Amino acid sequence: LRADAGASFSLLLDGRPFAVLASGHPLRLEDLAPGEHQLEIRNPDRTVIWARGTLDLQPGDELVLHVAEGRLPEVFGRAGAWTPKG
Repeated sequence: LRADAGASFSLLLDGRPFAVLASGHPLRLEDLAPGEHQLEIRNPDRTVIWARGTLDLQPGDELVLHVAEGRLPEVFGRAGAWTPKG
């Protein structure tokens, strides 16, 4: 996961607070098991939801999610790995 320059976000993974994502400090999720995971991206104090969706991981996936304020995450890698939810 990568944050846009000057931005930071709070991440909830499968409904639980997980980490803070900040520009210049990419976050690797190497130990995340294959399967579907709910990912929610919020502002740092977790009061505003910027994006939420399902991350569907398959063995061997190498994906990059680029997060920017006010936009859906851009996903690079396997098509269909990220499904946004409204």
